[in-house]
Amino acid sequence: MNFLTHGLKRALWSEIGVFLLIGALAAGVLDYATAKVKAHQQEAALQSDVLRIMSDWFEAMQTRQTQTIGLWLDPHFQAVLANGQVLDKNGFLRLRMPLFKEPPEFRVIKATRFENSVVAALQWLHEEGHEMRGFSGAGPLVAVFRVDGERWSLVTLIQGSH
Repeated sequence: MNFLTHGLKRALWSEIGVFLLIGALAAGVLDYATAKVKAHQQEAALQSDVLRIMSDWFEAMQTRQTQTIGLWLDPHFQAVLANGQVLDKNGFLRLRMPLFKEPPEFRVIKATRFENSVVAALQWLHEEGHEMRGFSGAGPLVAVFRVDGERWSLVTLIQGSH
């Protein structure tokens, strides 16, 4: 009788162990899937924020008012233009900004955030205004932002060639 009881206990504990193992694996898979969904949602929210900020920045650029544009630029702002020209904040503000007939369409290729910094690789499709003789094209753009609460400031802008 003792042998049967011992055998039943052993079989029961073996089955319980299998169920516990299956439960732990299922919980791990569920945690992984939940983390992936959350990461995807955070990435989508960041991309949406970057598109909104780029649209707002573009509107400021179209005013051609250095005070308005300057509010968007970090004190340590640096820009590298498609022609290879490197500008600091003051040099960038002295540029004669082209007027656009239509706002460009920005597409986020990748955006990442670490603490108060956001780095975004973008593609922008645009038709430049009459000053640029109607040149149409697309170009890569890398933007680095400093985020302080709701305020985003542009730290670095790198414009690729068309």
